[in-house]
Amino acid sequence: MIKYMYNIGLQQSHGPEPLCSIALLSFHDSAELFLHLSSEYLNSGGNDLSFMKYFDFINQKLPDGKEIAQKESMRRLNKARVSLKHNGTLPAKIELDAFRSTISFFFLRKIAD
Repeated sequence: MIKYMYNIGLQQSHGPEPLCSIALLSFHDSAELFLHLSSEYLNSGGNDLSFMKYFDFINQKLPDGKEIAQKESMRRLNKARVSLKHNGTLPAKIELDAFRSTISFFFLRKIAD
């Protein structure tokens, strides 16, 4: 499901404006599903957490010096999602392109050294 949501987001992000903005929701959903699954797998105690809290709970369970990559970039993605979903603020196409790169790097490099 995580990979499916990510791939749907990739397809949506290449669509015409303003419809391509919906990709932001798919990107966020795929990341949140991954973080929730990771939290369960690591038994990090994180249930029903806010999006950014997952990073803290999961990082506590990772070996020394390891942490989930892209935390600050994912914070930007999360803020843009809130702006879109709750305020109706559409991201610029260039921002959406950046979010596509952010989420792709997030899944490529899940844990940073």
